[in-house]
Amino acid sequence: MTSLTKNGVLIAILALVGMLMLLLPGPALAKKGDNSNWCTTTVPAPLPQTVNQTDLSILRDLPIGSPIPNTHVDIHLTMQCKTGAFDTTTNIVIFDLYVGTALTSVPGLSNVYTTGTLPGIGLRMLDSAGRPMPIESITVDGCTHLQAVLLGTGTNSTTTMTFNGALELVKIADTVATGSQTIQFQPGVCGQVWGNNNSSDSLWKIVSSISRPSVTTCTVANKDISVAMPVISGSTLPSIGSTAAATPFKIELTCNAGATLFMTLTDASTPSNTSDKLTATADSTATGVALQIFREDGTTVSYGPDSSLPGTTNQHLIGATTDGIQLIPFTAKYIRAGAVTAGSLNGKATFTLSYQ
Repeated sequence: MTSLTKNGVLIAILALVGMLMLLLPGPALAKKGDNSNWCTTTVPAPLPQTVNQTDLSILRDLPIGSPIPNTHVDIHLTMQCKTGAFDTTTNIVIFDLYVGTALTSVPGLSNVYTTGTLPGIGLRMLDSAGRPMPIESITVDGCTHLQAVLLGTGTNSTTTMTFNGALELVKIADTVATGSQTIQFQPGVCGQVWGNNNSSDSLWKIVSSISRPSVTTCTVANKDISVAMPVISGSTLPSIGSTAAATPFKIELTCNAGATLFMTLTDASTPSNTSDKLTATADSTATGVALQIFREDGTTVSYGPDSSLPGTTNQHLIGATTDGIQLIPFTAKYIRAGAVTAGSLNGKATFTLSYQ
């Protein structure tokens, strides 16, 4: 009698476990008696497919919310179905991209989501116009996909559905960790059919690995650069605004390719200076004369704060980094700023690089 009771309890527990397994959330595609082999899907390559994004690196000064280079994936999805594939009671067919990986929204960033397994990294889906798309719960005809991207709508007689858009990874925090993640998608129609034959054939996976979470792409060959200006006579600066004694110099860097390089020069004597004239140091004795620095194209450098943040005041573009030595040419000149008296003139500036 005791043995029978134990067996009865065991059977009840097994039955309960079976019921719980049936209640776990997943892609509900089972309204038809047979939901397989009704449709085929390309994105544009045929499914199933895995997109591998390996050896990704994050630029040090990439702003939060910016797409991570080399993670943009174009989506040109076509779902072709047989006649009679759909039998919704509402005659409304919702095509979606079911997300089989648990995601949470990122506060402060519109329609950006994270798996939580790769700290500092988020995912953003884009429509054909490049606008962020929500990943949300989609319900139709009694069927719910808890996490899905709405691709389009049709009717029971629809046989072809297309969607053009993209996805990209996004920097969502100052600190990014090394590691990898897999995000799994499956196209289909909730409660009706799989997007590509069956469940396993419909899988589309994005596998991403971060190997270098914060890349500084250049090193400075000589951090202390002295520019020796020649001795001149006051007569060489006949009027206010006139310049003389052009003296070239270069900043030498050793870089890796892959970044867009910006630079900000800061007046070391007056860090708040945003003009194009360098403040004379305290040991200078000449008056009425200032120093200016010119870029290679002849435009003057204006000074800004010591910051690598994108958009810093008077930050200027250097260009794309290349592998190896990279020389940034400048020219220093005297400029008359008032009544000139003889003496020495010294100036000191610092430069800050920004990788964007």
